[in-house]
Amino acid sequence: MYKIFYKCISINNNKTKNKMEKKEQQTANFVMMPETEAILLNKKLDCLQSSVDKLLNKQGEENEWLNVQQTADFLTLTVPTIYSKVSKREIPFSKRDKRLYFLKSDLIEYIKDGRVKTVSEVEAEADQFLTSKKRK
Repeated sequence: MYKIFYKCISINNNKTKNKMEKKEQQTANFVMMPETEAILLNKKLDCLQSSVDKLLNKQGEENEWLNVQQTADFLTLTVPTIYSKVSKREIPFSKRDKRLYFLKSDLIEYIKDGRVKTVSEVEAEADQFLTSKKRK
C-alpha cells in the first residue's frame, strides 16, 4: 500500500512539475518573443538576399562573352558546326584578333528566333490577316 501511495504522490508531483515547466516555458517564450521574431526576420532577410543575388548573377551571365567551345557547349553543338554557322552568318558573333566571341544574350535570342509556331498560332495569324484584308 505504501508503494502505491508513493507512486500516486510522485505522479502528482510530476504533473505539477510539468504544469510549472509549461508555464515557465510560456513565460520564457513570451519574453523571448522579440528575439525569436528577430531571428526569423533575419532568416527571411537572408533568404531574400540570396534570391536577389541569384537574380543579379543570372542577369550578369546573360551579358557574358563566350568563346567557341563555350558556345558549342551552350548550344549543344559541335565546334565545327559553330564555325560552319559563323561562316554562313547564321549565328551572331564578334571577331577580334582572329578570335570569335559570342554574347550569351545574343545566343538566347538566336534560339528564341528559331521557335516554330503552333497550329493554333498560325490559324490565329491567318484569321487576323483575312479580317484585316476584308476591311480594306
